Amino acid sequence: MVIAQLEESARLRQVAKDEKEQARNLEKAPEENYIKIDEHFNTEFGELEVALMAWASQVEGKSADEVTAYFDGLFERFSKLRDYIADINYALPSSLSGKYSNGFNAWNENFGKEKDKAIPKKKFSFARKEKKTKKKEEKKVESEAGEAKSTIVKNSQGNHLWIKNVYNKESIVVSASEYEGKENVIIESVEHCVIYLPFLIKCLFIKEVKNCQVFVGAVSGASFVNDVNDSEIFLQSHQIRIHNSKNVKFYLTARSSPIIEHCSELGFGPYHTSQAEATFTYEGREKHEEEAGLKLEEGKNLFD
Repeated sequence: MVIAQLEESARLRQVAKDEKEQARNLEKAPEENYIKIDEHFNTEFGELEVALMAWASQVEGKSADEVTAYFDGLFERFSKLRDYIADINYALPSSLSGKYSNGFNAWNENFGKEKDKAIPKKKFSFARKEKKTKKKEEKKVESEAGEAKSTIVKNSQGNHLWIKNVYNKESIVVSASEYEGKENVIIESVEHCVIYLPFLIKCLFIKEVKNCQVFVGAVSGASFVNDVNDSEIFLQSHQIRIHNSKNVKFYLTARSSPIIEHCSELGFGPYHTSQAEATFTYEGREKHEEEAGLKLEEGKNLFD
């Protein structure tokens, strides 16, 4: 009887522990649950690789149309997985993003080779047209290279305003009109810059940033800070998550304490008595604070 009671107590403790862990996971934004994302990718991608390499046995004795349909189905499944990763790529760690990108590129290349084996293409020779095509491709490469140098990349991998790969720029001021119609602002791979975001933002991501100052009007949703070093962030946000960062000073307005993981040498102070008040005022800021629910009564801000 005693043993049974002890076993039941242990079982109940484990159930409570599991429920607590599940609740903690539910609190996370979907894009933060990297383990589940990676498990999903590994399962789907593994099945795609097996299906691609086993095409010969799958289409044996089939008509040309059926063989084409098989490869079309494979590519449709591949596209769904690639689109899923693209939609959340802005929030992924660089290690996972690189892993997925390399995997997609390799699979896509193998897909072309295997499809050519299954459905050989007829070869034609048009020397002059090939020359023109080559010139067009060269112009396209030049155009893409020019676009890569842009400070702000719009509508890239979803409905985001992106500030990426910027170094040693004195100041970057983004206007509300540039953000209009978008969901997220993403600041990635930026060093030695001062960034101003004088408008209301739905969701903010700051990652791989060094020696920068970031001034934000207000964020109605969550703000995610990852791999930021030797910087200052002036931020008003409902929810703030900080990961893998060091020597960062935060000047905040927030209703709840930040979630902090794997960080060191962080400092915190109030937004409205900081440098933001002296250097970052703009018409409509108070309205944005009210719309975001961040115009708090005196003493209600956790960082006052």
